[in-house]
Amino acid sequence: MNRVQSLVLRAVRRALREIDARLCQEGQRVVIDSPAPDSDPSAAAFKEFLLTLDSSSAEERAYLMMHLNRLATTLSIVPRPLRRPSRALELGCYMQMTPALKLKCGYEEIRGAYFGQLGLNVRRSTSIAGREVFACDIDLFDVESDMFPYPDDCFDLVLACEIIEHLEKDPMHMLLEISRVLTTDGKLLITTPNSASISSIANLLQGNRNAQVFSSYPLPEKGEIKGVHVREYTSIELQNVLNCAGFRIQQFFTTRCDASLGTWVYDLLRNEGFTTDHRGEQIYCIAAKSPNDQIVRYPDFIYAK
Repeated sequence: MNRVQSLVLRAVRRALREIDARLCQEGQRVVIDSPAPDSDPSAAAFKEFLLTLDSSSAEERAYLMMHLNRLATTLSIVPRPLRRPSRALELGCYMQMTPALKLKCGYEEIRGAYFGQLGLNVRRSTSIAGREVFACDIDLFDVESDMFPYPDDCFDLVLACEIIEHLEKDPMHMLLEISRVLTTDGKLLITTPNSASISSIANLLQGNRNAQVFSSYPLPEKGEIKGVHVREYTSIELQNVLNCAGFRIQQFFTTRCDASLGTWVYDLLRNEGFTTDHRGEQIYCIAAKSPNDQIVRYPDFIYAK
């Protein structure tokens, strides 16, 4: 290791210790590590199902292929419904995982949601080989500022996949609204990139790329509403912010997107006494609503005061 790398490492180490100490003082630090379902046969079955879905455009198919492993892994850990009728809500609905919630996971009533003007909704359907197999209403609203257009205790499951990293001003609003619309024993399934992954650390130390897993802006001609990641979370941060919103972690793991990237970082972390847990680029988490827990509306580690 050269002198520059050594100085950078010392600075990173100091910053991590300061963050760690602050979180511990707040009494929020929780680290739960569940094993990733590396060879879960249900993930393979969900992948096969997703590939049968008709795509409305080449861009939609390209998105599916790029995120196929993540989508299939997410579906493989969806909690099974505990009651009838069972209700599920997918925030940021792309109509790929949505039909699987009913056709493969057993939820009977499905709603989708997407960014847009509060009070409006659209009807979307999914087909296989040209035959419609699923349809649902997609409600439009802003998860950061609008009250979700659903009553209290409405859903047994809420999916918030690849959303929290895009939020610009108030992620706790979304989490508290999710808690409100969940039933007493309802579950939140959340996925997001990991800003403390092996690849992020490698990019930071090498200085050749932004440390965020994804930091690219959308091309204007694509007409995307939100593209760039505003704030990615570390594993500890995500667990802590969920705790602050009144959730308790039930399952938590990370997976590598490319296990060959930045493997030298593992040795560096071990040699310097840092944990190598939770270093995959993709975070998966299932959290249970815990109404009796104290809510911290504006946690210090994600809001400036």
